[in-house]
Amino acid sequence: MPCQVLIVSRILQVCVCLLVIFSSLIHEACSNPRTQHCHVLYNQLTSHFVYYIDQKVSICCMLYISKVNVPLKSTPDKSDFLLESWDRYNRYLGYVSRLFSYIDRFYVPLVSESTIREFGLGLFCREVCVYIDIIWHAGC
Repeated sequence: MPCQVLIVSRILQVCVCLLVIFSSLIHEACSNPRTQHCHVLYNQLTSHFVYYIDQKVSICCMLYISKVNVPLKSTPDKSDFLLESWDRYNRYLGYVSRLFSYIDRFYVPLVSESTIREFGLGLFCREVCVYIDIIWHAGC
């Protein structure tokens, strides 16, 4: 059982690493202000990402299940464990999909707008420059 847990956890670790890589790729592609049609690109990358992870994990799990030779007594426990892991993975993938749809709806349109820091810096510079001009001209 510990070996099976290790293999399944390794599969899930690889999926998490791929999630980080692909999510950063999607973020970079969609938040780049020079790109046209960022929504279309974002939706296509998201669907490809979900499909790729789904295929990789299902193939790995099927290969693992086909290689495991277990006695009949312990089959329900191991199959239950794999089914639970698969169910948790599907729920996790649903969460990621909902996260991407949230980002698609709210974050991507706001990326082109200035951040609060830039807005505050602009206000600060505008106010400070007025006083610097007054002091500079008064001194001359």
